[in-house]
Amino acid sequence: MYFRTSSNTRKAIIGAFLVLLFTQAMLFGGYTLIKRDKYIQYKSFAAGRLNDKISSLEENLNNLLIIPLAISAMSNIAANLDTIYMYELAENYVKKNPLIRNIAVAPGSIIKFVYPYTGNGKALGVNLAEHPLQKKDVLEAIRTRKPVISGPVHLVQGGIGIIIRSPIYHRFENDTSYWGIISLVIDHEKLIRYISVVTSNDTLSYSIRKICSENDGPKYIYGDSTLFLKQPVTRKIRLLGQEMWEIAAVPQEGWNHIQRVPLWILALGNFVSILISFLSYLIIYRHYKLQRLLKYNKQLVEELNSTINLKNKFFSIIAHDLRSPFNALLSLTSELVNHQHELPEADKKQLMEYVNQSSSKLYELSHNLLTWAQTQTKQIKYEPQPENLTTIIEDSIHYSQSMLLAKKIDITPHLPDEVICFCDKNMIGTVVRNLISNAIKFTPKNSTIEIHLSQEKNSAIIAIVDYGIGIPDKTFNNLFRIEKSLSTAGTEGERGTGLGLILCKEFVDRHHGQIDVQSEEHKGTSIKVSLPLYKTD
Repeated sequence: MYFRTSSNTRKAIIGAFLVLLFTQAMLFGGYTLIKRDKYIQYKSFAAGRLNDKISSLEENLNNLLIIPLAISAMSNIAANLDTIYMYELAENYVKKNPLIRNIAVAPGSIIKFVYPYTGNGKALGVNLAEHPLQKKDVLEAIRTRKPVISGPVHLVQGGIGIIIRSPIYHRFENDTSYWGIISLVIDHEKLIRYISVVTSNDTLSYSIRKICSENDGPKYIYGDSTLFLKQPVTRKIRLLGQEMWEIAAVPQEGWNHIQRVPLWILALGNFVSILISFLSYLIIYRHYKLQRLLKYNKQLVEELNSTINLKNKFFSIIAHDLRSPFNALLSLTSELVNHQHELPEADKKQLMEYVNQSSSKLYELSHNLLTWAQTQTKQIKYEPQPENLTTIIEDSIHYSQSMLLAKKIDITPHLPDEVICFCDKNMIGTVVRNLISNAIKFTPKNSTIEIHLSQEKNSAIIAIVDYGIGIPDKTFNNLFRIEKSLSTAGTEGERGTGLGLILCKEFVDRHHGQIDVQSEEHKGTSIKVSLPLYKTD
């Protein structure tokens, strides 16, 4: 089904749609600001949590890094290896720090002491500098003279550990050469738990990595390595051995979930947007409707004013232009009635001729008035059909013979045998008669009027040319305006209503034709009427 909408409705819909787009854009901007604010707030929260965990991690690792140095200094390893004292010393550190799984001492990189012995005894005698799994980190520690932390690794005795390998050097005045390695195995699970990385109520996911050289790349200590690719909040710590660690945190449900705008806000925002758009539709629709009503009322006022002017003109014509010919006719007939027996036959004949002329003029005037009134009230039917314009013009010339004889004017017609036009015969006949009547009126006695009929492209051209007094400039621009039209006296004082040309214009317009007037004062007038030809196809 096809529904037609008024222009006001379309304009209101377009306006409401633009308002909807604008409000939706504003909502989108608001949602973006809310998401950005939540993102910033949560990043701040994550940074605070990371700072707490970094402090705990840094404290625990630095405490562990101090232990090998303390053992070296307290046991005077550089002088000899006292197994009993070493055992007591190691036992004391393990008891104080539950993160330590075992402590091993390797003079010359060969393990000579391990605590606890149970489960770790097989390590005695192992050369760490040659062991395939230990060699790289041990040589790195010896080369850099700094502790090396590696892991997490799966331990032989079970579990996962992080190994701290600290190189020890002689402390003699003249000897600072390499002495050996002290290794601490740290319980990975306990370390993570101690720094509270894993808690039941935490909403963050964490990952810890050791930053190595560009060639080696980072080594991941804990968590999902891909967290560092998810726009994490990160913090770095530098340990006593100058190693750099980095910890990252992201929301467990992802940043998109954190930035999600609550559904009730989305629903409320869209409801307000639609409500504003609907109200805009009503306002715009009523605005355009009011404008249309105002325009319509203005047109009504203009039409009413025009109708009033036409009415005034019509009554003016009736009051003035009809009175003169009636007075003349009454005067002539009274003269005939009162002096019919006294007047000579020649005078009677002349008076009868005057009566006939006055009657003809009165008829023509009345005919034009009635015809014009009918056009204004839409009572004249427009019934076009194929007609021969030559016949219509010849009939009009014949109709005008009495006026032509009265002024001794000749008409020279230049007419082809047949020009077929699709027109209303009565209307075009009225047009031609009025134009011939005007030409006679403004042409002096003993003159000539020419009538031409021709074809140009798809039009028939009727041209009526006289060599009379012409049209004054002040009258020319108002020829076809009823409210401005003026009746001009003819060469013999003939009067009219000024309606003739107006009727011609209306009838020609009805046929979708054109009427063109060219005139020069004291030289004559040429009026051309173009009408569409009849198309047989």
